[in-house]
Amino acid sequence: MEQERRANLYPNTSTKVREKRATLKFSTEELLHDIANMAYVEGDLIDGGNEHAAHQVRDICEDGNRERVLRVVDMAIAKCRERLYPYTREDAEDGTELDNAPDEKEEYVISMLLPEDFSKTTLDYLNKLLHEYITCTALADWMTIANTENKASAAVWAAKAEEAQEQVMKIINLRR
Repeated sequence: MEQERRANLYPNTSTKVREKRATLKFSTEELLHDIANMAYVEGDLIDGGNEHAAHQVRDICEDGNRERVLRVVDMAIAKCRERLYPYTREDAEDGTELDNAPDEKEEYVISMLLPEDFSKTTLDYLNKLLHEYITCTALADWMTIANTENKASAAVWAAKAEEAQEQVMKIINLRR
């Protein structure tokens, strides 16, 4: 039994052999839609009838602001890939070049190589947690810029992002 269990591990480790491909896709428009909806609600909650402040918060995905939000989304996706390193690892090829030019995508993709026994339900939960993490991260960033009426707002969204990230890490640590 012990030898059979060890056959599915990388030599001299407790890491399971990765054998199954999976792809998580995040529609840019769906992410922006959720971000805009939550920012609208946040703006609506601004006290005192300060329409200018509410307008600043609600305009998260409008021209000019969209670029900032997409950069934060892009960074959050990169962080997700890095957090999922046991499953997303890709070797950098000789001569790899990266730049910081914005590149608006129709969808963001996280490709994974998973152990054979990785559950589809866990993958579905992971996909939903990452969506939550990405949207909350973008909102936390935006609230530091636009919601000066409620300084606690950014902290609330950052805490929600952190909570989603902690759940992701529990999944990863449980499945190794």
